[in-house]
Amino acid sequence: MTGAATSLLVSPQGRRSLFYLLVPRTRRHFTPAQITLLAETDETRSKTSKKTPEVREEEIRKYASEALLSWLEQNTASIVREPGGSLVATEIMLCADGDKAAASRSLLKVISTSYPSADPSLQHPIDLPHTSRLYKTLLQGGHFNHATKSVEPAPGWDAGAFAKEFTEIVGKDVTIGMCTLGEVGREIWES
Repeated sequence: MTGAATSLLVSPQGRRSLFYLLVPRTRRHFTPAQITLLAETDETRSKTSKKTPEVREEEIRKYASEALLSWLEQNTASIVREPGGSLVATEIMLCADGDKAAASRSLLKVISTSYPSADPSLQHPIDLPHTSRLYKTLLQGGHFNHATKSVEPAPGWDAGAFAKEFTEIVGKDVTIGMCTLGEVGREIWES
């Protein structure tokens, strides 16, 4: 099922096919026009399906979750470097069903490398804005809602466990380096 996932990341249309498996029709990833277009099938679906839309969405999410978590675990380094990949990784971690431990460890190993990057031609992943947003969202436990000015906790995500693993896997030295040696960290540290 995930054979084409890596190639789907690079375009907004491709990413939507992955998002639809986990968070169908969410305004975060689908425009109102797209949601309206998708809703045109609702009447037909109500006549041809014995299941409610909620039950069908849950079944699809459960079916897709294991494969998406495995794909993320196996391809983490390349996924988080792609702007669209970070969006997909965020939704997988917040919304997929199942054991997320291996994917969490894989995400944390990617940023546990020495900071700043030993290779000046390759930025440390945490210095990429889209990648740092991924980790911030996971550490805060869900997406920030600008209307309510609060975090919407993801029911299937344990931010506390992720934070604990962060301290264990990323470690003190790399974390301090991220806070004090990066461009933003240096600005704060020196002021």
